[in-house]
Amino acid sequence: MNPFPKDYELVDLFESEPKVFDEEVPWYYNNLFFSLNRNDVTLVCLLQPAYGTLSLHLKVNNRPVYDLSLEKVVGIEIEKSYGKEILKIILNDEDAIKTLLLETKPNIYLMSTTDNSFRM
Repeated sequence: MNPFPKDYELVDLFESEPKVFDEEVPWYYNNLFFSLNRNDVTLVCLLQPAYGTLSLHLKVNNRPVYDLSLEKVVGIEIEKSYGKEILKIILNDEDAIKTLLLETKPNIYLMSTTDNSFRM
């Protein structure tokens, strides 16, 4: 994945350190498991940056409502503005959906667009 945020930026976005597969391996080459709770909503994100994979799992009141697995993630960026924090997920040009935006603050919200240059 290129671009890929700094470790501290991911910790800030998800408000916690990830669980990692191997403590000795840098995050970019590791499996990163983040979990974020906001009100009754739980977001679980599994990142495998070197492989370009990302999975999102969303629960409301501990009931699964959404699962998404992506295999052709080109890069991810973090954008902060106007009290919002957003993970921008950039997909391969061959995909119908070019960009996913995952808001983590103030609420958990997922939006997609076919414009690969989309900015909030």
